[in-house]
Amino acid sequence: MKKTLALSIVAVLLFACMFSLVACNNSKIVGVYEMTDISGSMTYNGTTTRLTRDLYEYYTIEFKKDGTAIVKAKGSGAGQYIENKGTWTEEDGVIKLKSSQGGLTVVEEMKWDNGVITYSNRQSANGVSVNMTIVLAKKA
Repeated sequence: MKKTLALSIVAVLLFACMFSLVACNNSKIVGVYEMTDISGSMTYNGTTTRLTRDLYEYYTIEFKKDGTAIVKAKGSGAGQYIENKGTWTEEDGVIKLKSSQGGLTVVEEMKWDNGVITYSNRQSANGVSVNMTIVLAKKA
């Protein structure tokens, strides 16, 4: 009984240390990032729109210590507002942001370098084609 209790305590401490190390490793990522640039285009039913910062009032991603994230974006003027929650991990400068919406789970990969995130996406479905790159910088 004492051996089982001792092994259980050691296992719990080991997991606690592992989670602490992971949290420390990712602490450089934690914070709010604001879009500084967007480029590319979106084509819908044959009409192409160039993507520029003017199309957005704001676009932010907040990475929290607990591994959760919130993406918020609002189009200019009376544009659509989006807020989506997810989880994130980072390894070797690549952030994987996992979110679910409408029953679909998506994992998006972004490059992180010294407080700047670059996210490139190219996809096409249901008459919509997107080819874009978003750059976000960490707020001070």
